[in-house]
Amino acid sequence: MKRTLLLFILIVALFNTASYAATPTETYPADALHSLGLFLGTDKGYELDSNLTRAQGVVLLVRMMGKEQEASTRAYTPHFTDVPDWAASHVEYALANGITNGVSETHFDPDGSMTDYMFLTLILRALGYSDSEQPSLFVWNDPYDLAYRLGLVDSTNADDSFSRGDAVSIFWNALDVKFNGEQESLAERLVAQGVFTQTEFSLARNIYENGYSVDDTESNTSSDISVPTTSTPVVPIPDMPETDTDEGWNSDDSNDVDSNINSEEFVPSPPNQTPTENDNPEHLPNIDDNTTNDNDGETSTPLQPDQTPWG
Repeated sequence: MKRTLLLFILIVALFNTASYAATPTETYPADALHSLGLFLGTDKGYELDSNLTRAQGVVLLVRMMGKEQEASTRAYTPHFTDVPDWAASHVEYALANGITNGVSETHFDPDGSMTDYMFLTLILRALGYSDSEQPSLFVWNDPYDLAYRLGLVDSTNADDSFSRGDAVSIFWNALDVKFNGEQESLAERLVAQGVFTQTEFSLARNIYENGYSVDDTESNTSSDISVPTTSTPVVPIPDMPETDTDEGWNSDDSNDVDSNINSEEFVPSPPNQTPTENDNPEHLPNIDDNTTNDNDGETSTPLQPDQTPWG
């Protein structure tokens, strides 16, 4: 009887563990983005079921915009004291371009969990959709309706279990979204910038829809795309190192930061932007009314003065 009970417990445990593993079709977006060099994963693989941290989210965002090299080579005056070296240039780039803010003037909370509305807000801002200008196109903690209208998500409901896999799916959908007030999609701009070619993007779309095949692998032999042999590639310079003992915020920093910092302050509402019933998505203005693009085609949104006095 005891052996039967033990066997039953082991079977249940294995079943529950397997239920949290990403299925092959759930890895298709990650495989597609990996083929374009836009998603690298960590030294443990894609980790699609894991939570996304704030630092990881910003690294993904900057890479998605094709600005990783620019961010890495530009000199910045550090604003945050708790950001590790591997994410510092990405965070500073996003801050300088009005895409993100910290939880205070000197702290970013890089290891804090990034929620779905935080990630959607970052992407919308990067695509030129402002939540700080008047009239605003969305509210920072309720971007769901606009995100749904643009095709970033398939529902206006909040995702309380937001994971890296969810972020990757939104990331892929963003490639087909047009910049605010423009006819150019993100994918088209990345092709124009030479991040990848139209042929490579077509191949990636096939991977997204059908997964990897022998034909995909053979067609890549003459390109620079690295095709992983599994859905958990081991790659250098990931979006998050396995450990980070020498850099970043540690327990000793707790005396310098309000212990009651709310994670929702990561993408704070601009002045006079407190969500009200009038912020219902039904009242959103036309998304094509406002355009915030530089002459060189780089999207930029203003920093929020109440959170970034140095901006």
